[in-house]
Amino acid sequence: PGDAQAPAAGAQPADGGPAAQADASQPEASQADGAQAEPARSEAAGAALADMQAAVAACPEFTIGEGDSATAASFSPRDFPTIGDEAFAATLSTSNATTGDLVTHFAKVRQGHVVISIFHAGDPAAEPLDNTLMEDLAGVAVSNLAGGPPPPQP
Repeated sequence: PGDAQAPAAGAQPADGGPAAQADASQPEASQADGAQAEPARSEAAGAALADMQAAVAACPEFTIGEGDSATAASFSPRDFPTIGDEAFAATLSTSNATTGDLVTHFAKVRQGHVVISIFHAGDPAAEPLDNTLMEDLAGVAVSNLAGGPPPPQP
């Protein structure tokens, strides 16, 4: 609720740290320790996703900014299949006297300790979003995470 900031698109760990990358120089013990941290990081990512979904439900209408530059905004839930460990989707509609109307469809998908964000924005008068494209993209992103390195150590 209140002022909003658009999240960056792409896969990022829920803790905001850099995405996990393979590093052949890490000792195997470190890799094993990272794998042991996976349940805690997955739980944190799940909590972050639940917080995002709760914020969308708790604050369906809000204003970004104030005065002449104020932008009216509203969320509406979207149907989206469970891809990865869990997922949800919504549409953010915004309207501003200067910039006009914009509709942004987004999906949040969690796989392990990673939350993937997918956005599609456009003119609300244009053809409606083909949800299949967003679902396919989410599926590819989740499959790209399979067999990746364990999460970084805390």
